[in-house]
Amino acid sequence: MWGILEGEGVVKRIPPALVKEFLGLPNLLTYARIVAIPFTVFFLMLSEKAVTGQDGRWYGFLALLLFSLAAVTDYLDGWIARAYQQHSLVGKFMDPIADKMVVLATLVTLVELRVIEAWIVVLILLREVAITGLRALATAEQLTIEVSEMGKLKTVFQLCGIVALLFHCAFAELLPPLPLDAQMLGKILIVISLFFSLISASFYFTKFVRAVVAKYEERQGKK
Repeated sequence: MWGILEGEGVVKRIPPALVKEFLGLPNLLTYARIVAIPFTVFFLMLSEKAVTGQDGRWYGFLALLLFSLAAVTDYLDGWIARAYQQHSLVGKFMDPIADKMVVLATLVTLVELRVIEAWIVVLILLREVAITGLRALATAEQLTIEVSEMGKLKTVFQLCGIVALLFHCAFAELLPPLPLDAQMLGKILIVISLFFSLISASFYFTKFVRAVVAKYEERQGKK
């Protein structure tokens, strides 16, 4: 087994159980999502050539395919973990980070390609940074705060919106003009997801404050 250095050069073997956690199927799917990020961004940037020829459309299709597979594995790794009792500390840490990395990297690239407005992505980014900070603080204080249904709705609309925007990047030149094209549909879905994300953030902040107050009162009662 591999070893890790601890303290002043003391070698300690990684416990087999921890290795099993790292290499569990749900975590492997999470790693795959992270690995797919640079390829998705690369193909998406090349898809800008779609206005000049077929090659660009193929790049856009590859970006759409990779992101769609990443979205599917986001659901699949959670289902496998629940169905086969493969929950792990590694998964709890890596899964939400991988989700945010995939979504934000794709959205920032879409801003660069002028497919979606920057202010929408900035608000999404600020929300994610704020909630990540609150979750880190809650973990440090050993506070348990459940994920709201609004957060789950946010994720569904967000992923569907990005898929629509990527579809626009890949096939916009092949479709006739429509009153509601894929780009406009994607923007609408992203804005709806932003609405749910801001509401879920307010719920999370409220629950966090209540948990902090309850813990403070508990400490005061023990004195």
